[in-house]
Amino acid sequence: MDGNTMSASTIRLQVLGLIFVFIQLTFLGRLQIEGVHPDLLFLVPIAVGLVAGSERAIVVGFAVGMAADLFNETPFGLTALTFSILGYGAGMLDGKTIRAPWWLAGIFALVGSAIGLIMWVLVAVVITDRDLFTSSLLLALLVVSVGNALLAPPVVKMFQWAYAPRDDRLLR
Repeated sequence: MDGNTMSASTIRLQVLGLIFVFIQLTFLGRLQIEGVHPDLLFLVPIAVGLVAGSERAIVVGFAVGMAADLFNETPFGLTALTFSILGYGAGMLDGKTIRAPWWLAGIFALVGSAIGLIMWVLVAVVITDRDLFTSSLLLALLVVSVGNALLAPPVVKMFQWAYAPRDDRLLR
């Protein structure tokens, strides 16, 4: 993929990722347990990484993170950076999971979401000097990680559909 073109599958991946941003901001952000809500967006770069590899996961993670940062009261770019790194890490598993059982996506989502949330908090602490290591962080880790683990198999299937090779001529 050179700098002037983008494949149709990358566009489909990004559009699906932005649909998940809409779902997160419209519905899931309002579901709260003790002030903590599920965060489906951590699952997006993980799913794209597992399906399409690091390069596309970085691009989609960055786009989804930037879209999320537009609507959050966090330093702009924090989520985009975190999701790009998370997508790269998940993309390193691409090819190793081709014949993996369906439930393995849930385990990758559980671990990846926990790592992503901790990474997000660490970077936020460095940038903002706010103490985010509170008791609600453990609850957030539980809600985000378990929620994403349960949603991972169908979400990965959706991204497999979006990435499926079709007439994938480069768009100009």
